[in-house]
Amino acid sequence: MKKESIGSLLLGKWSTKTVVAMAIGAALFGVLMNYGGVTVFSNTKLTTAMLVPVIVGAMFGPLPAAITCLVGNTIADLIGGWGFWFDWSIGNAVLGFCIGLLPIYGAKITEGIFKIQHAVIYAIICVGKRKHLTQRYVIESADSCRNRRDGTLPRTCSL
Repeated sequence: MKKESIGSLLLGKWSTKTVVAMAIGAALFGVLMNYGGVTVFSNTKLTTAMLVPVIVGAMFGPLPAAITCLVGNTIADLIGGWGFWFDWSIGNAVLGFCIGLLPIYGAKITEGIFKIQHAVIYAIICVGKRKHLTQRYVIESADSCRNRRDGTLPRTCSL
């Protein structure tokens, strides 16, 4: 069995199959971000969209998973109608890249290898990313509440 270099593992495997999988994955990610989740409390969802970067990353590598998440989150923003938030798209691209690193840790979904240690790494990445972005969202929301031009607070602000 030929050993791959770290550089080729990071760039992933590129072919027509990769591009098609990224396009389907991005579309699926965008739809699942909007319609494939359960609302836990306001502005927080448990979504099934996070399965897409695991599959794309495990089959094709970190860079295809990152691009899939970047484009998929952009699609989710366009479908959702709440505006375009590019920083969330970049955050999801970083998440996709990190999850796409799972083959480096031995996860090979195409060969049926996905152990508990890989699930733990995946969970830590997802929870850590969501916690960071949620904290940043709360800070940005508070700042936008304080910086309104007319000096009034919208009903969503609780300052």
